[in-house]
Amino acid sequence: MDPMDSISPEKNRLDQYVKLNIGGHLFQTTIGTLTSQQGMLKSMLKGDFENKKDSDGFLMIDRDGEHFREILNFLRRGSISLSRSTKELEDILAEAEFYQIEPLVCMLKEKLSALEEKKTHFESHSNIVTLTTEKEMEEIVKKASKPIICLQVTRSSHLSKDIGDQIIQLQSIASAYSDVFLFVLLLLETSQYQLHWMYYLDGERVVISSLTQFASSGPMLKFFAKYLRNLKAQNSPQN
Repeated sequence: MDPMDSISPEKNRLDQYVKLNIGGHLFQTTIGTLTSQQGMLKSMLKGDFENKKDSDGFLMIDRDGEHFREILNFLRRGSISLSRSTKELEDILAEAEFYQIEPLVCMLKEKLSALEEKKTHFESHSNIVTLTTEKEMEEIVKKASKPIICLQVTRSSHLSKDIGDQIIQLQSIASAYSDVFLFVLLLLETSQYQLHWMYYLDGERVVISSLTQFASSGPMLKFFAKYLRNLKAQNSPQN
């Protein structure tokens, strides 16, 4: 008996590759991957779907192709990276709801709920904005009307001896000078050790010496914003 005879027609069908055109983005995967979760894709691929293909053999869906990549990753692995900006997570959630992939919908809603809770907590109890992705930091930098003082910390540095002192210093100056600056604690999920201060003015990063020289003299912080603006003016091309 040929071993191939023991392979069921259904198994052969699940291993078949399908080409998809999602909003102009082209993908190729198996029927098994697309039907691994209950939802719209599984319903669409039931039975004979040849009549749903275009002249080039692509299944066409008029949705966001960029975010379909994350839908496909979830179908393949059962998870996706959640270290993204709130806007990205909301966009992916919209696609997950369209494709009716309930486990991904629940995962994204839980993450967004946690981010909103964290944001609300710090807005109510702190003068420090806490972010978890570089894209969120980019959005804040673009929109901020005040100079920004940011302490960037990575997961591997959370337990270091000096991180506690640095956060205490951030909290101390934030409580005193939140009317002058926007204070940000940027917590990144990466194994690479990073612990440093960053400064921004009018949407651009400003290279400056350590915050310590300002924090140690107290009143100097009151003039820090003016100092940064003067520094930028000096470095700008003259008309």
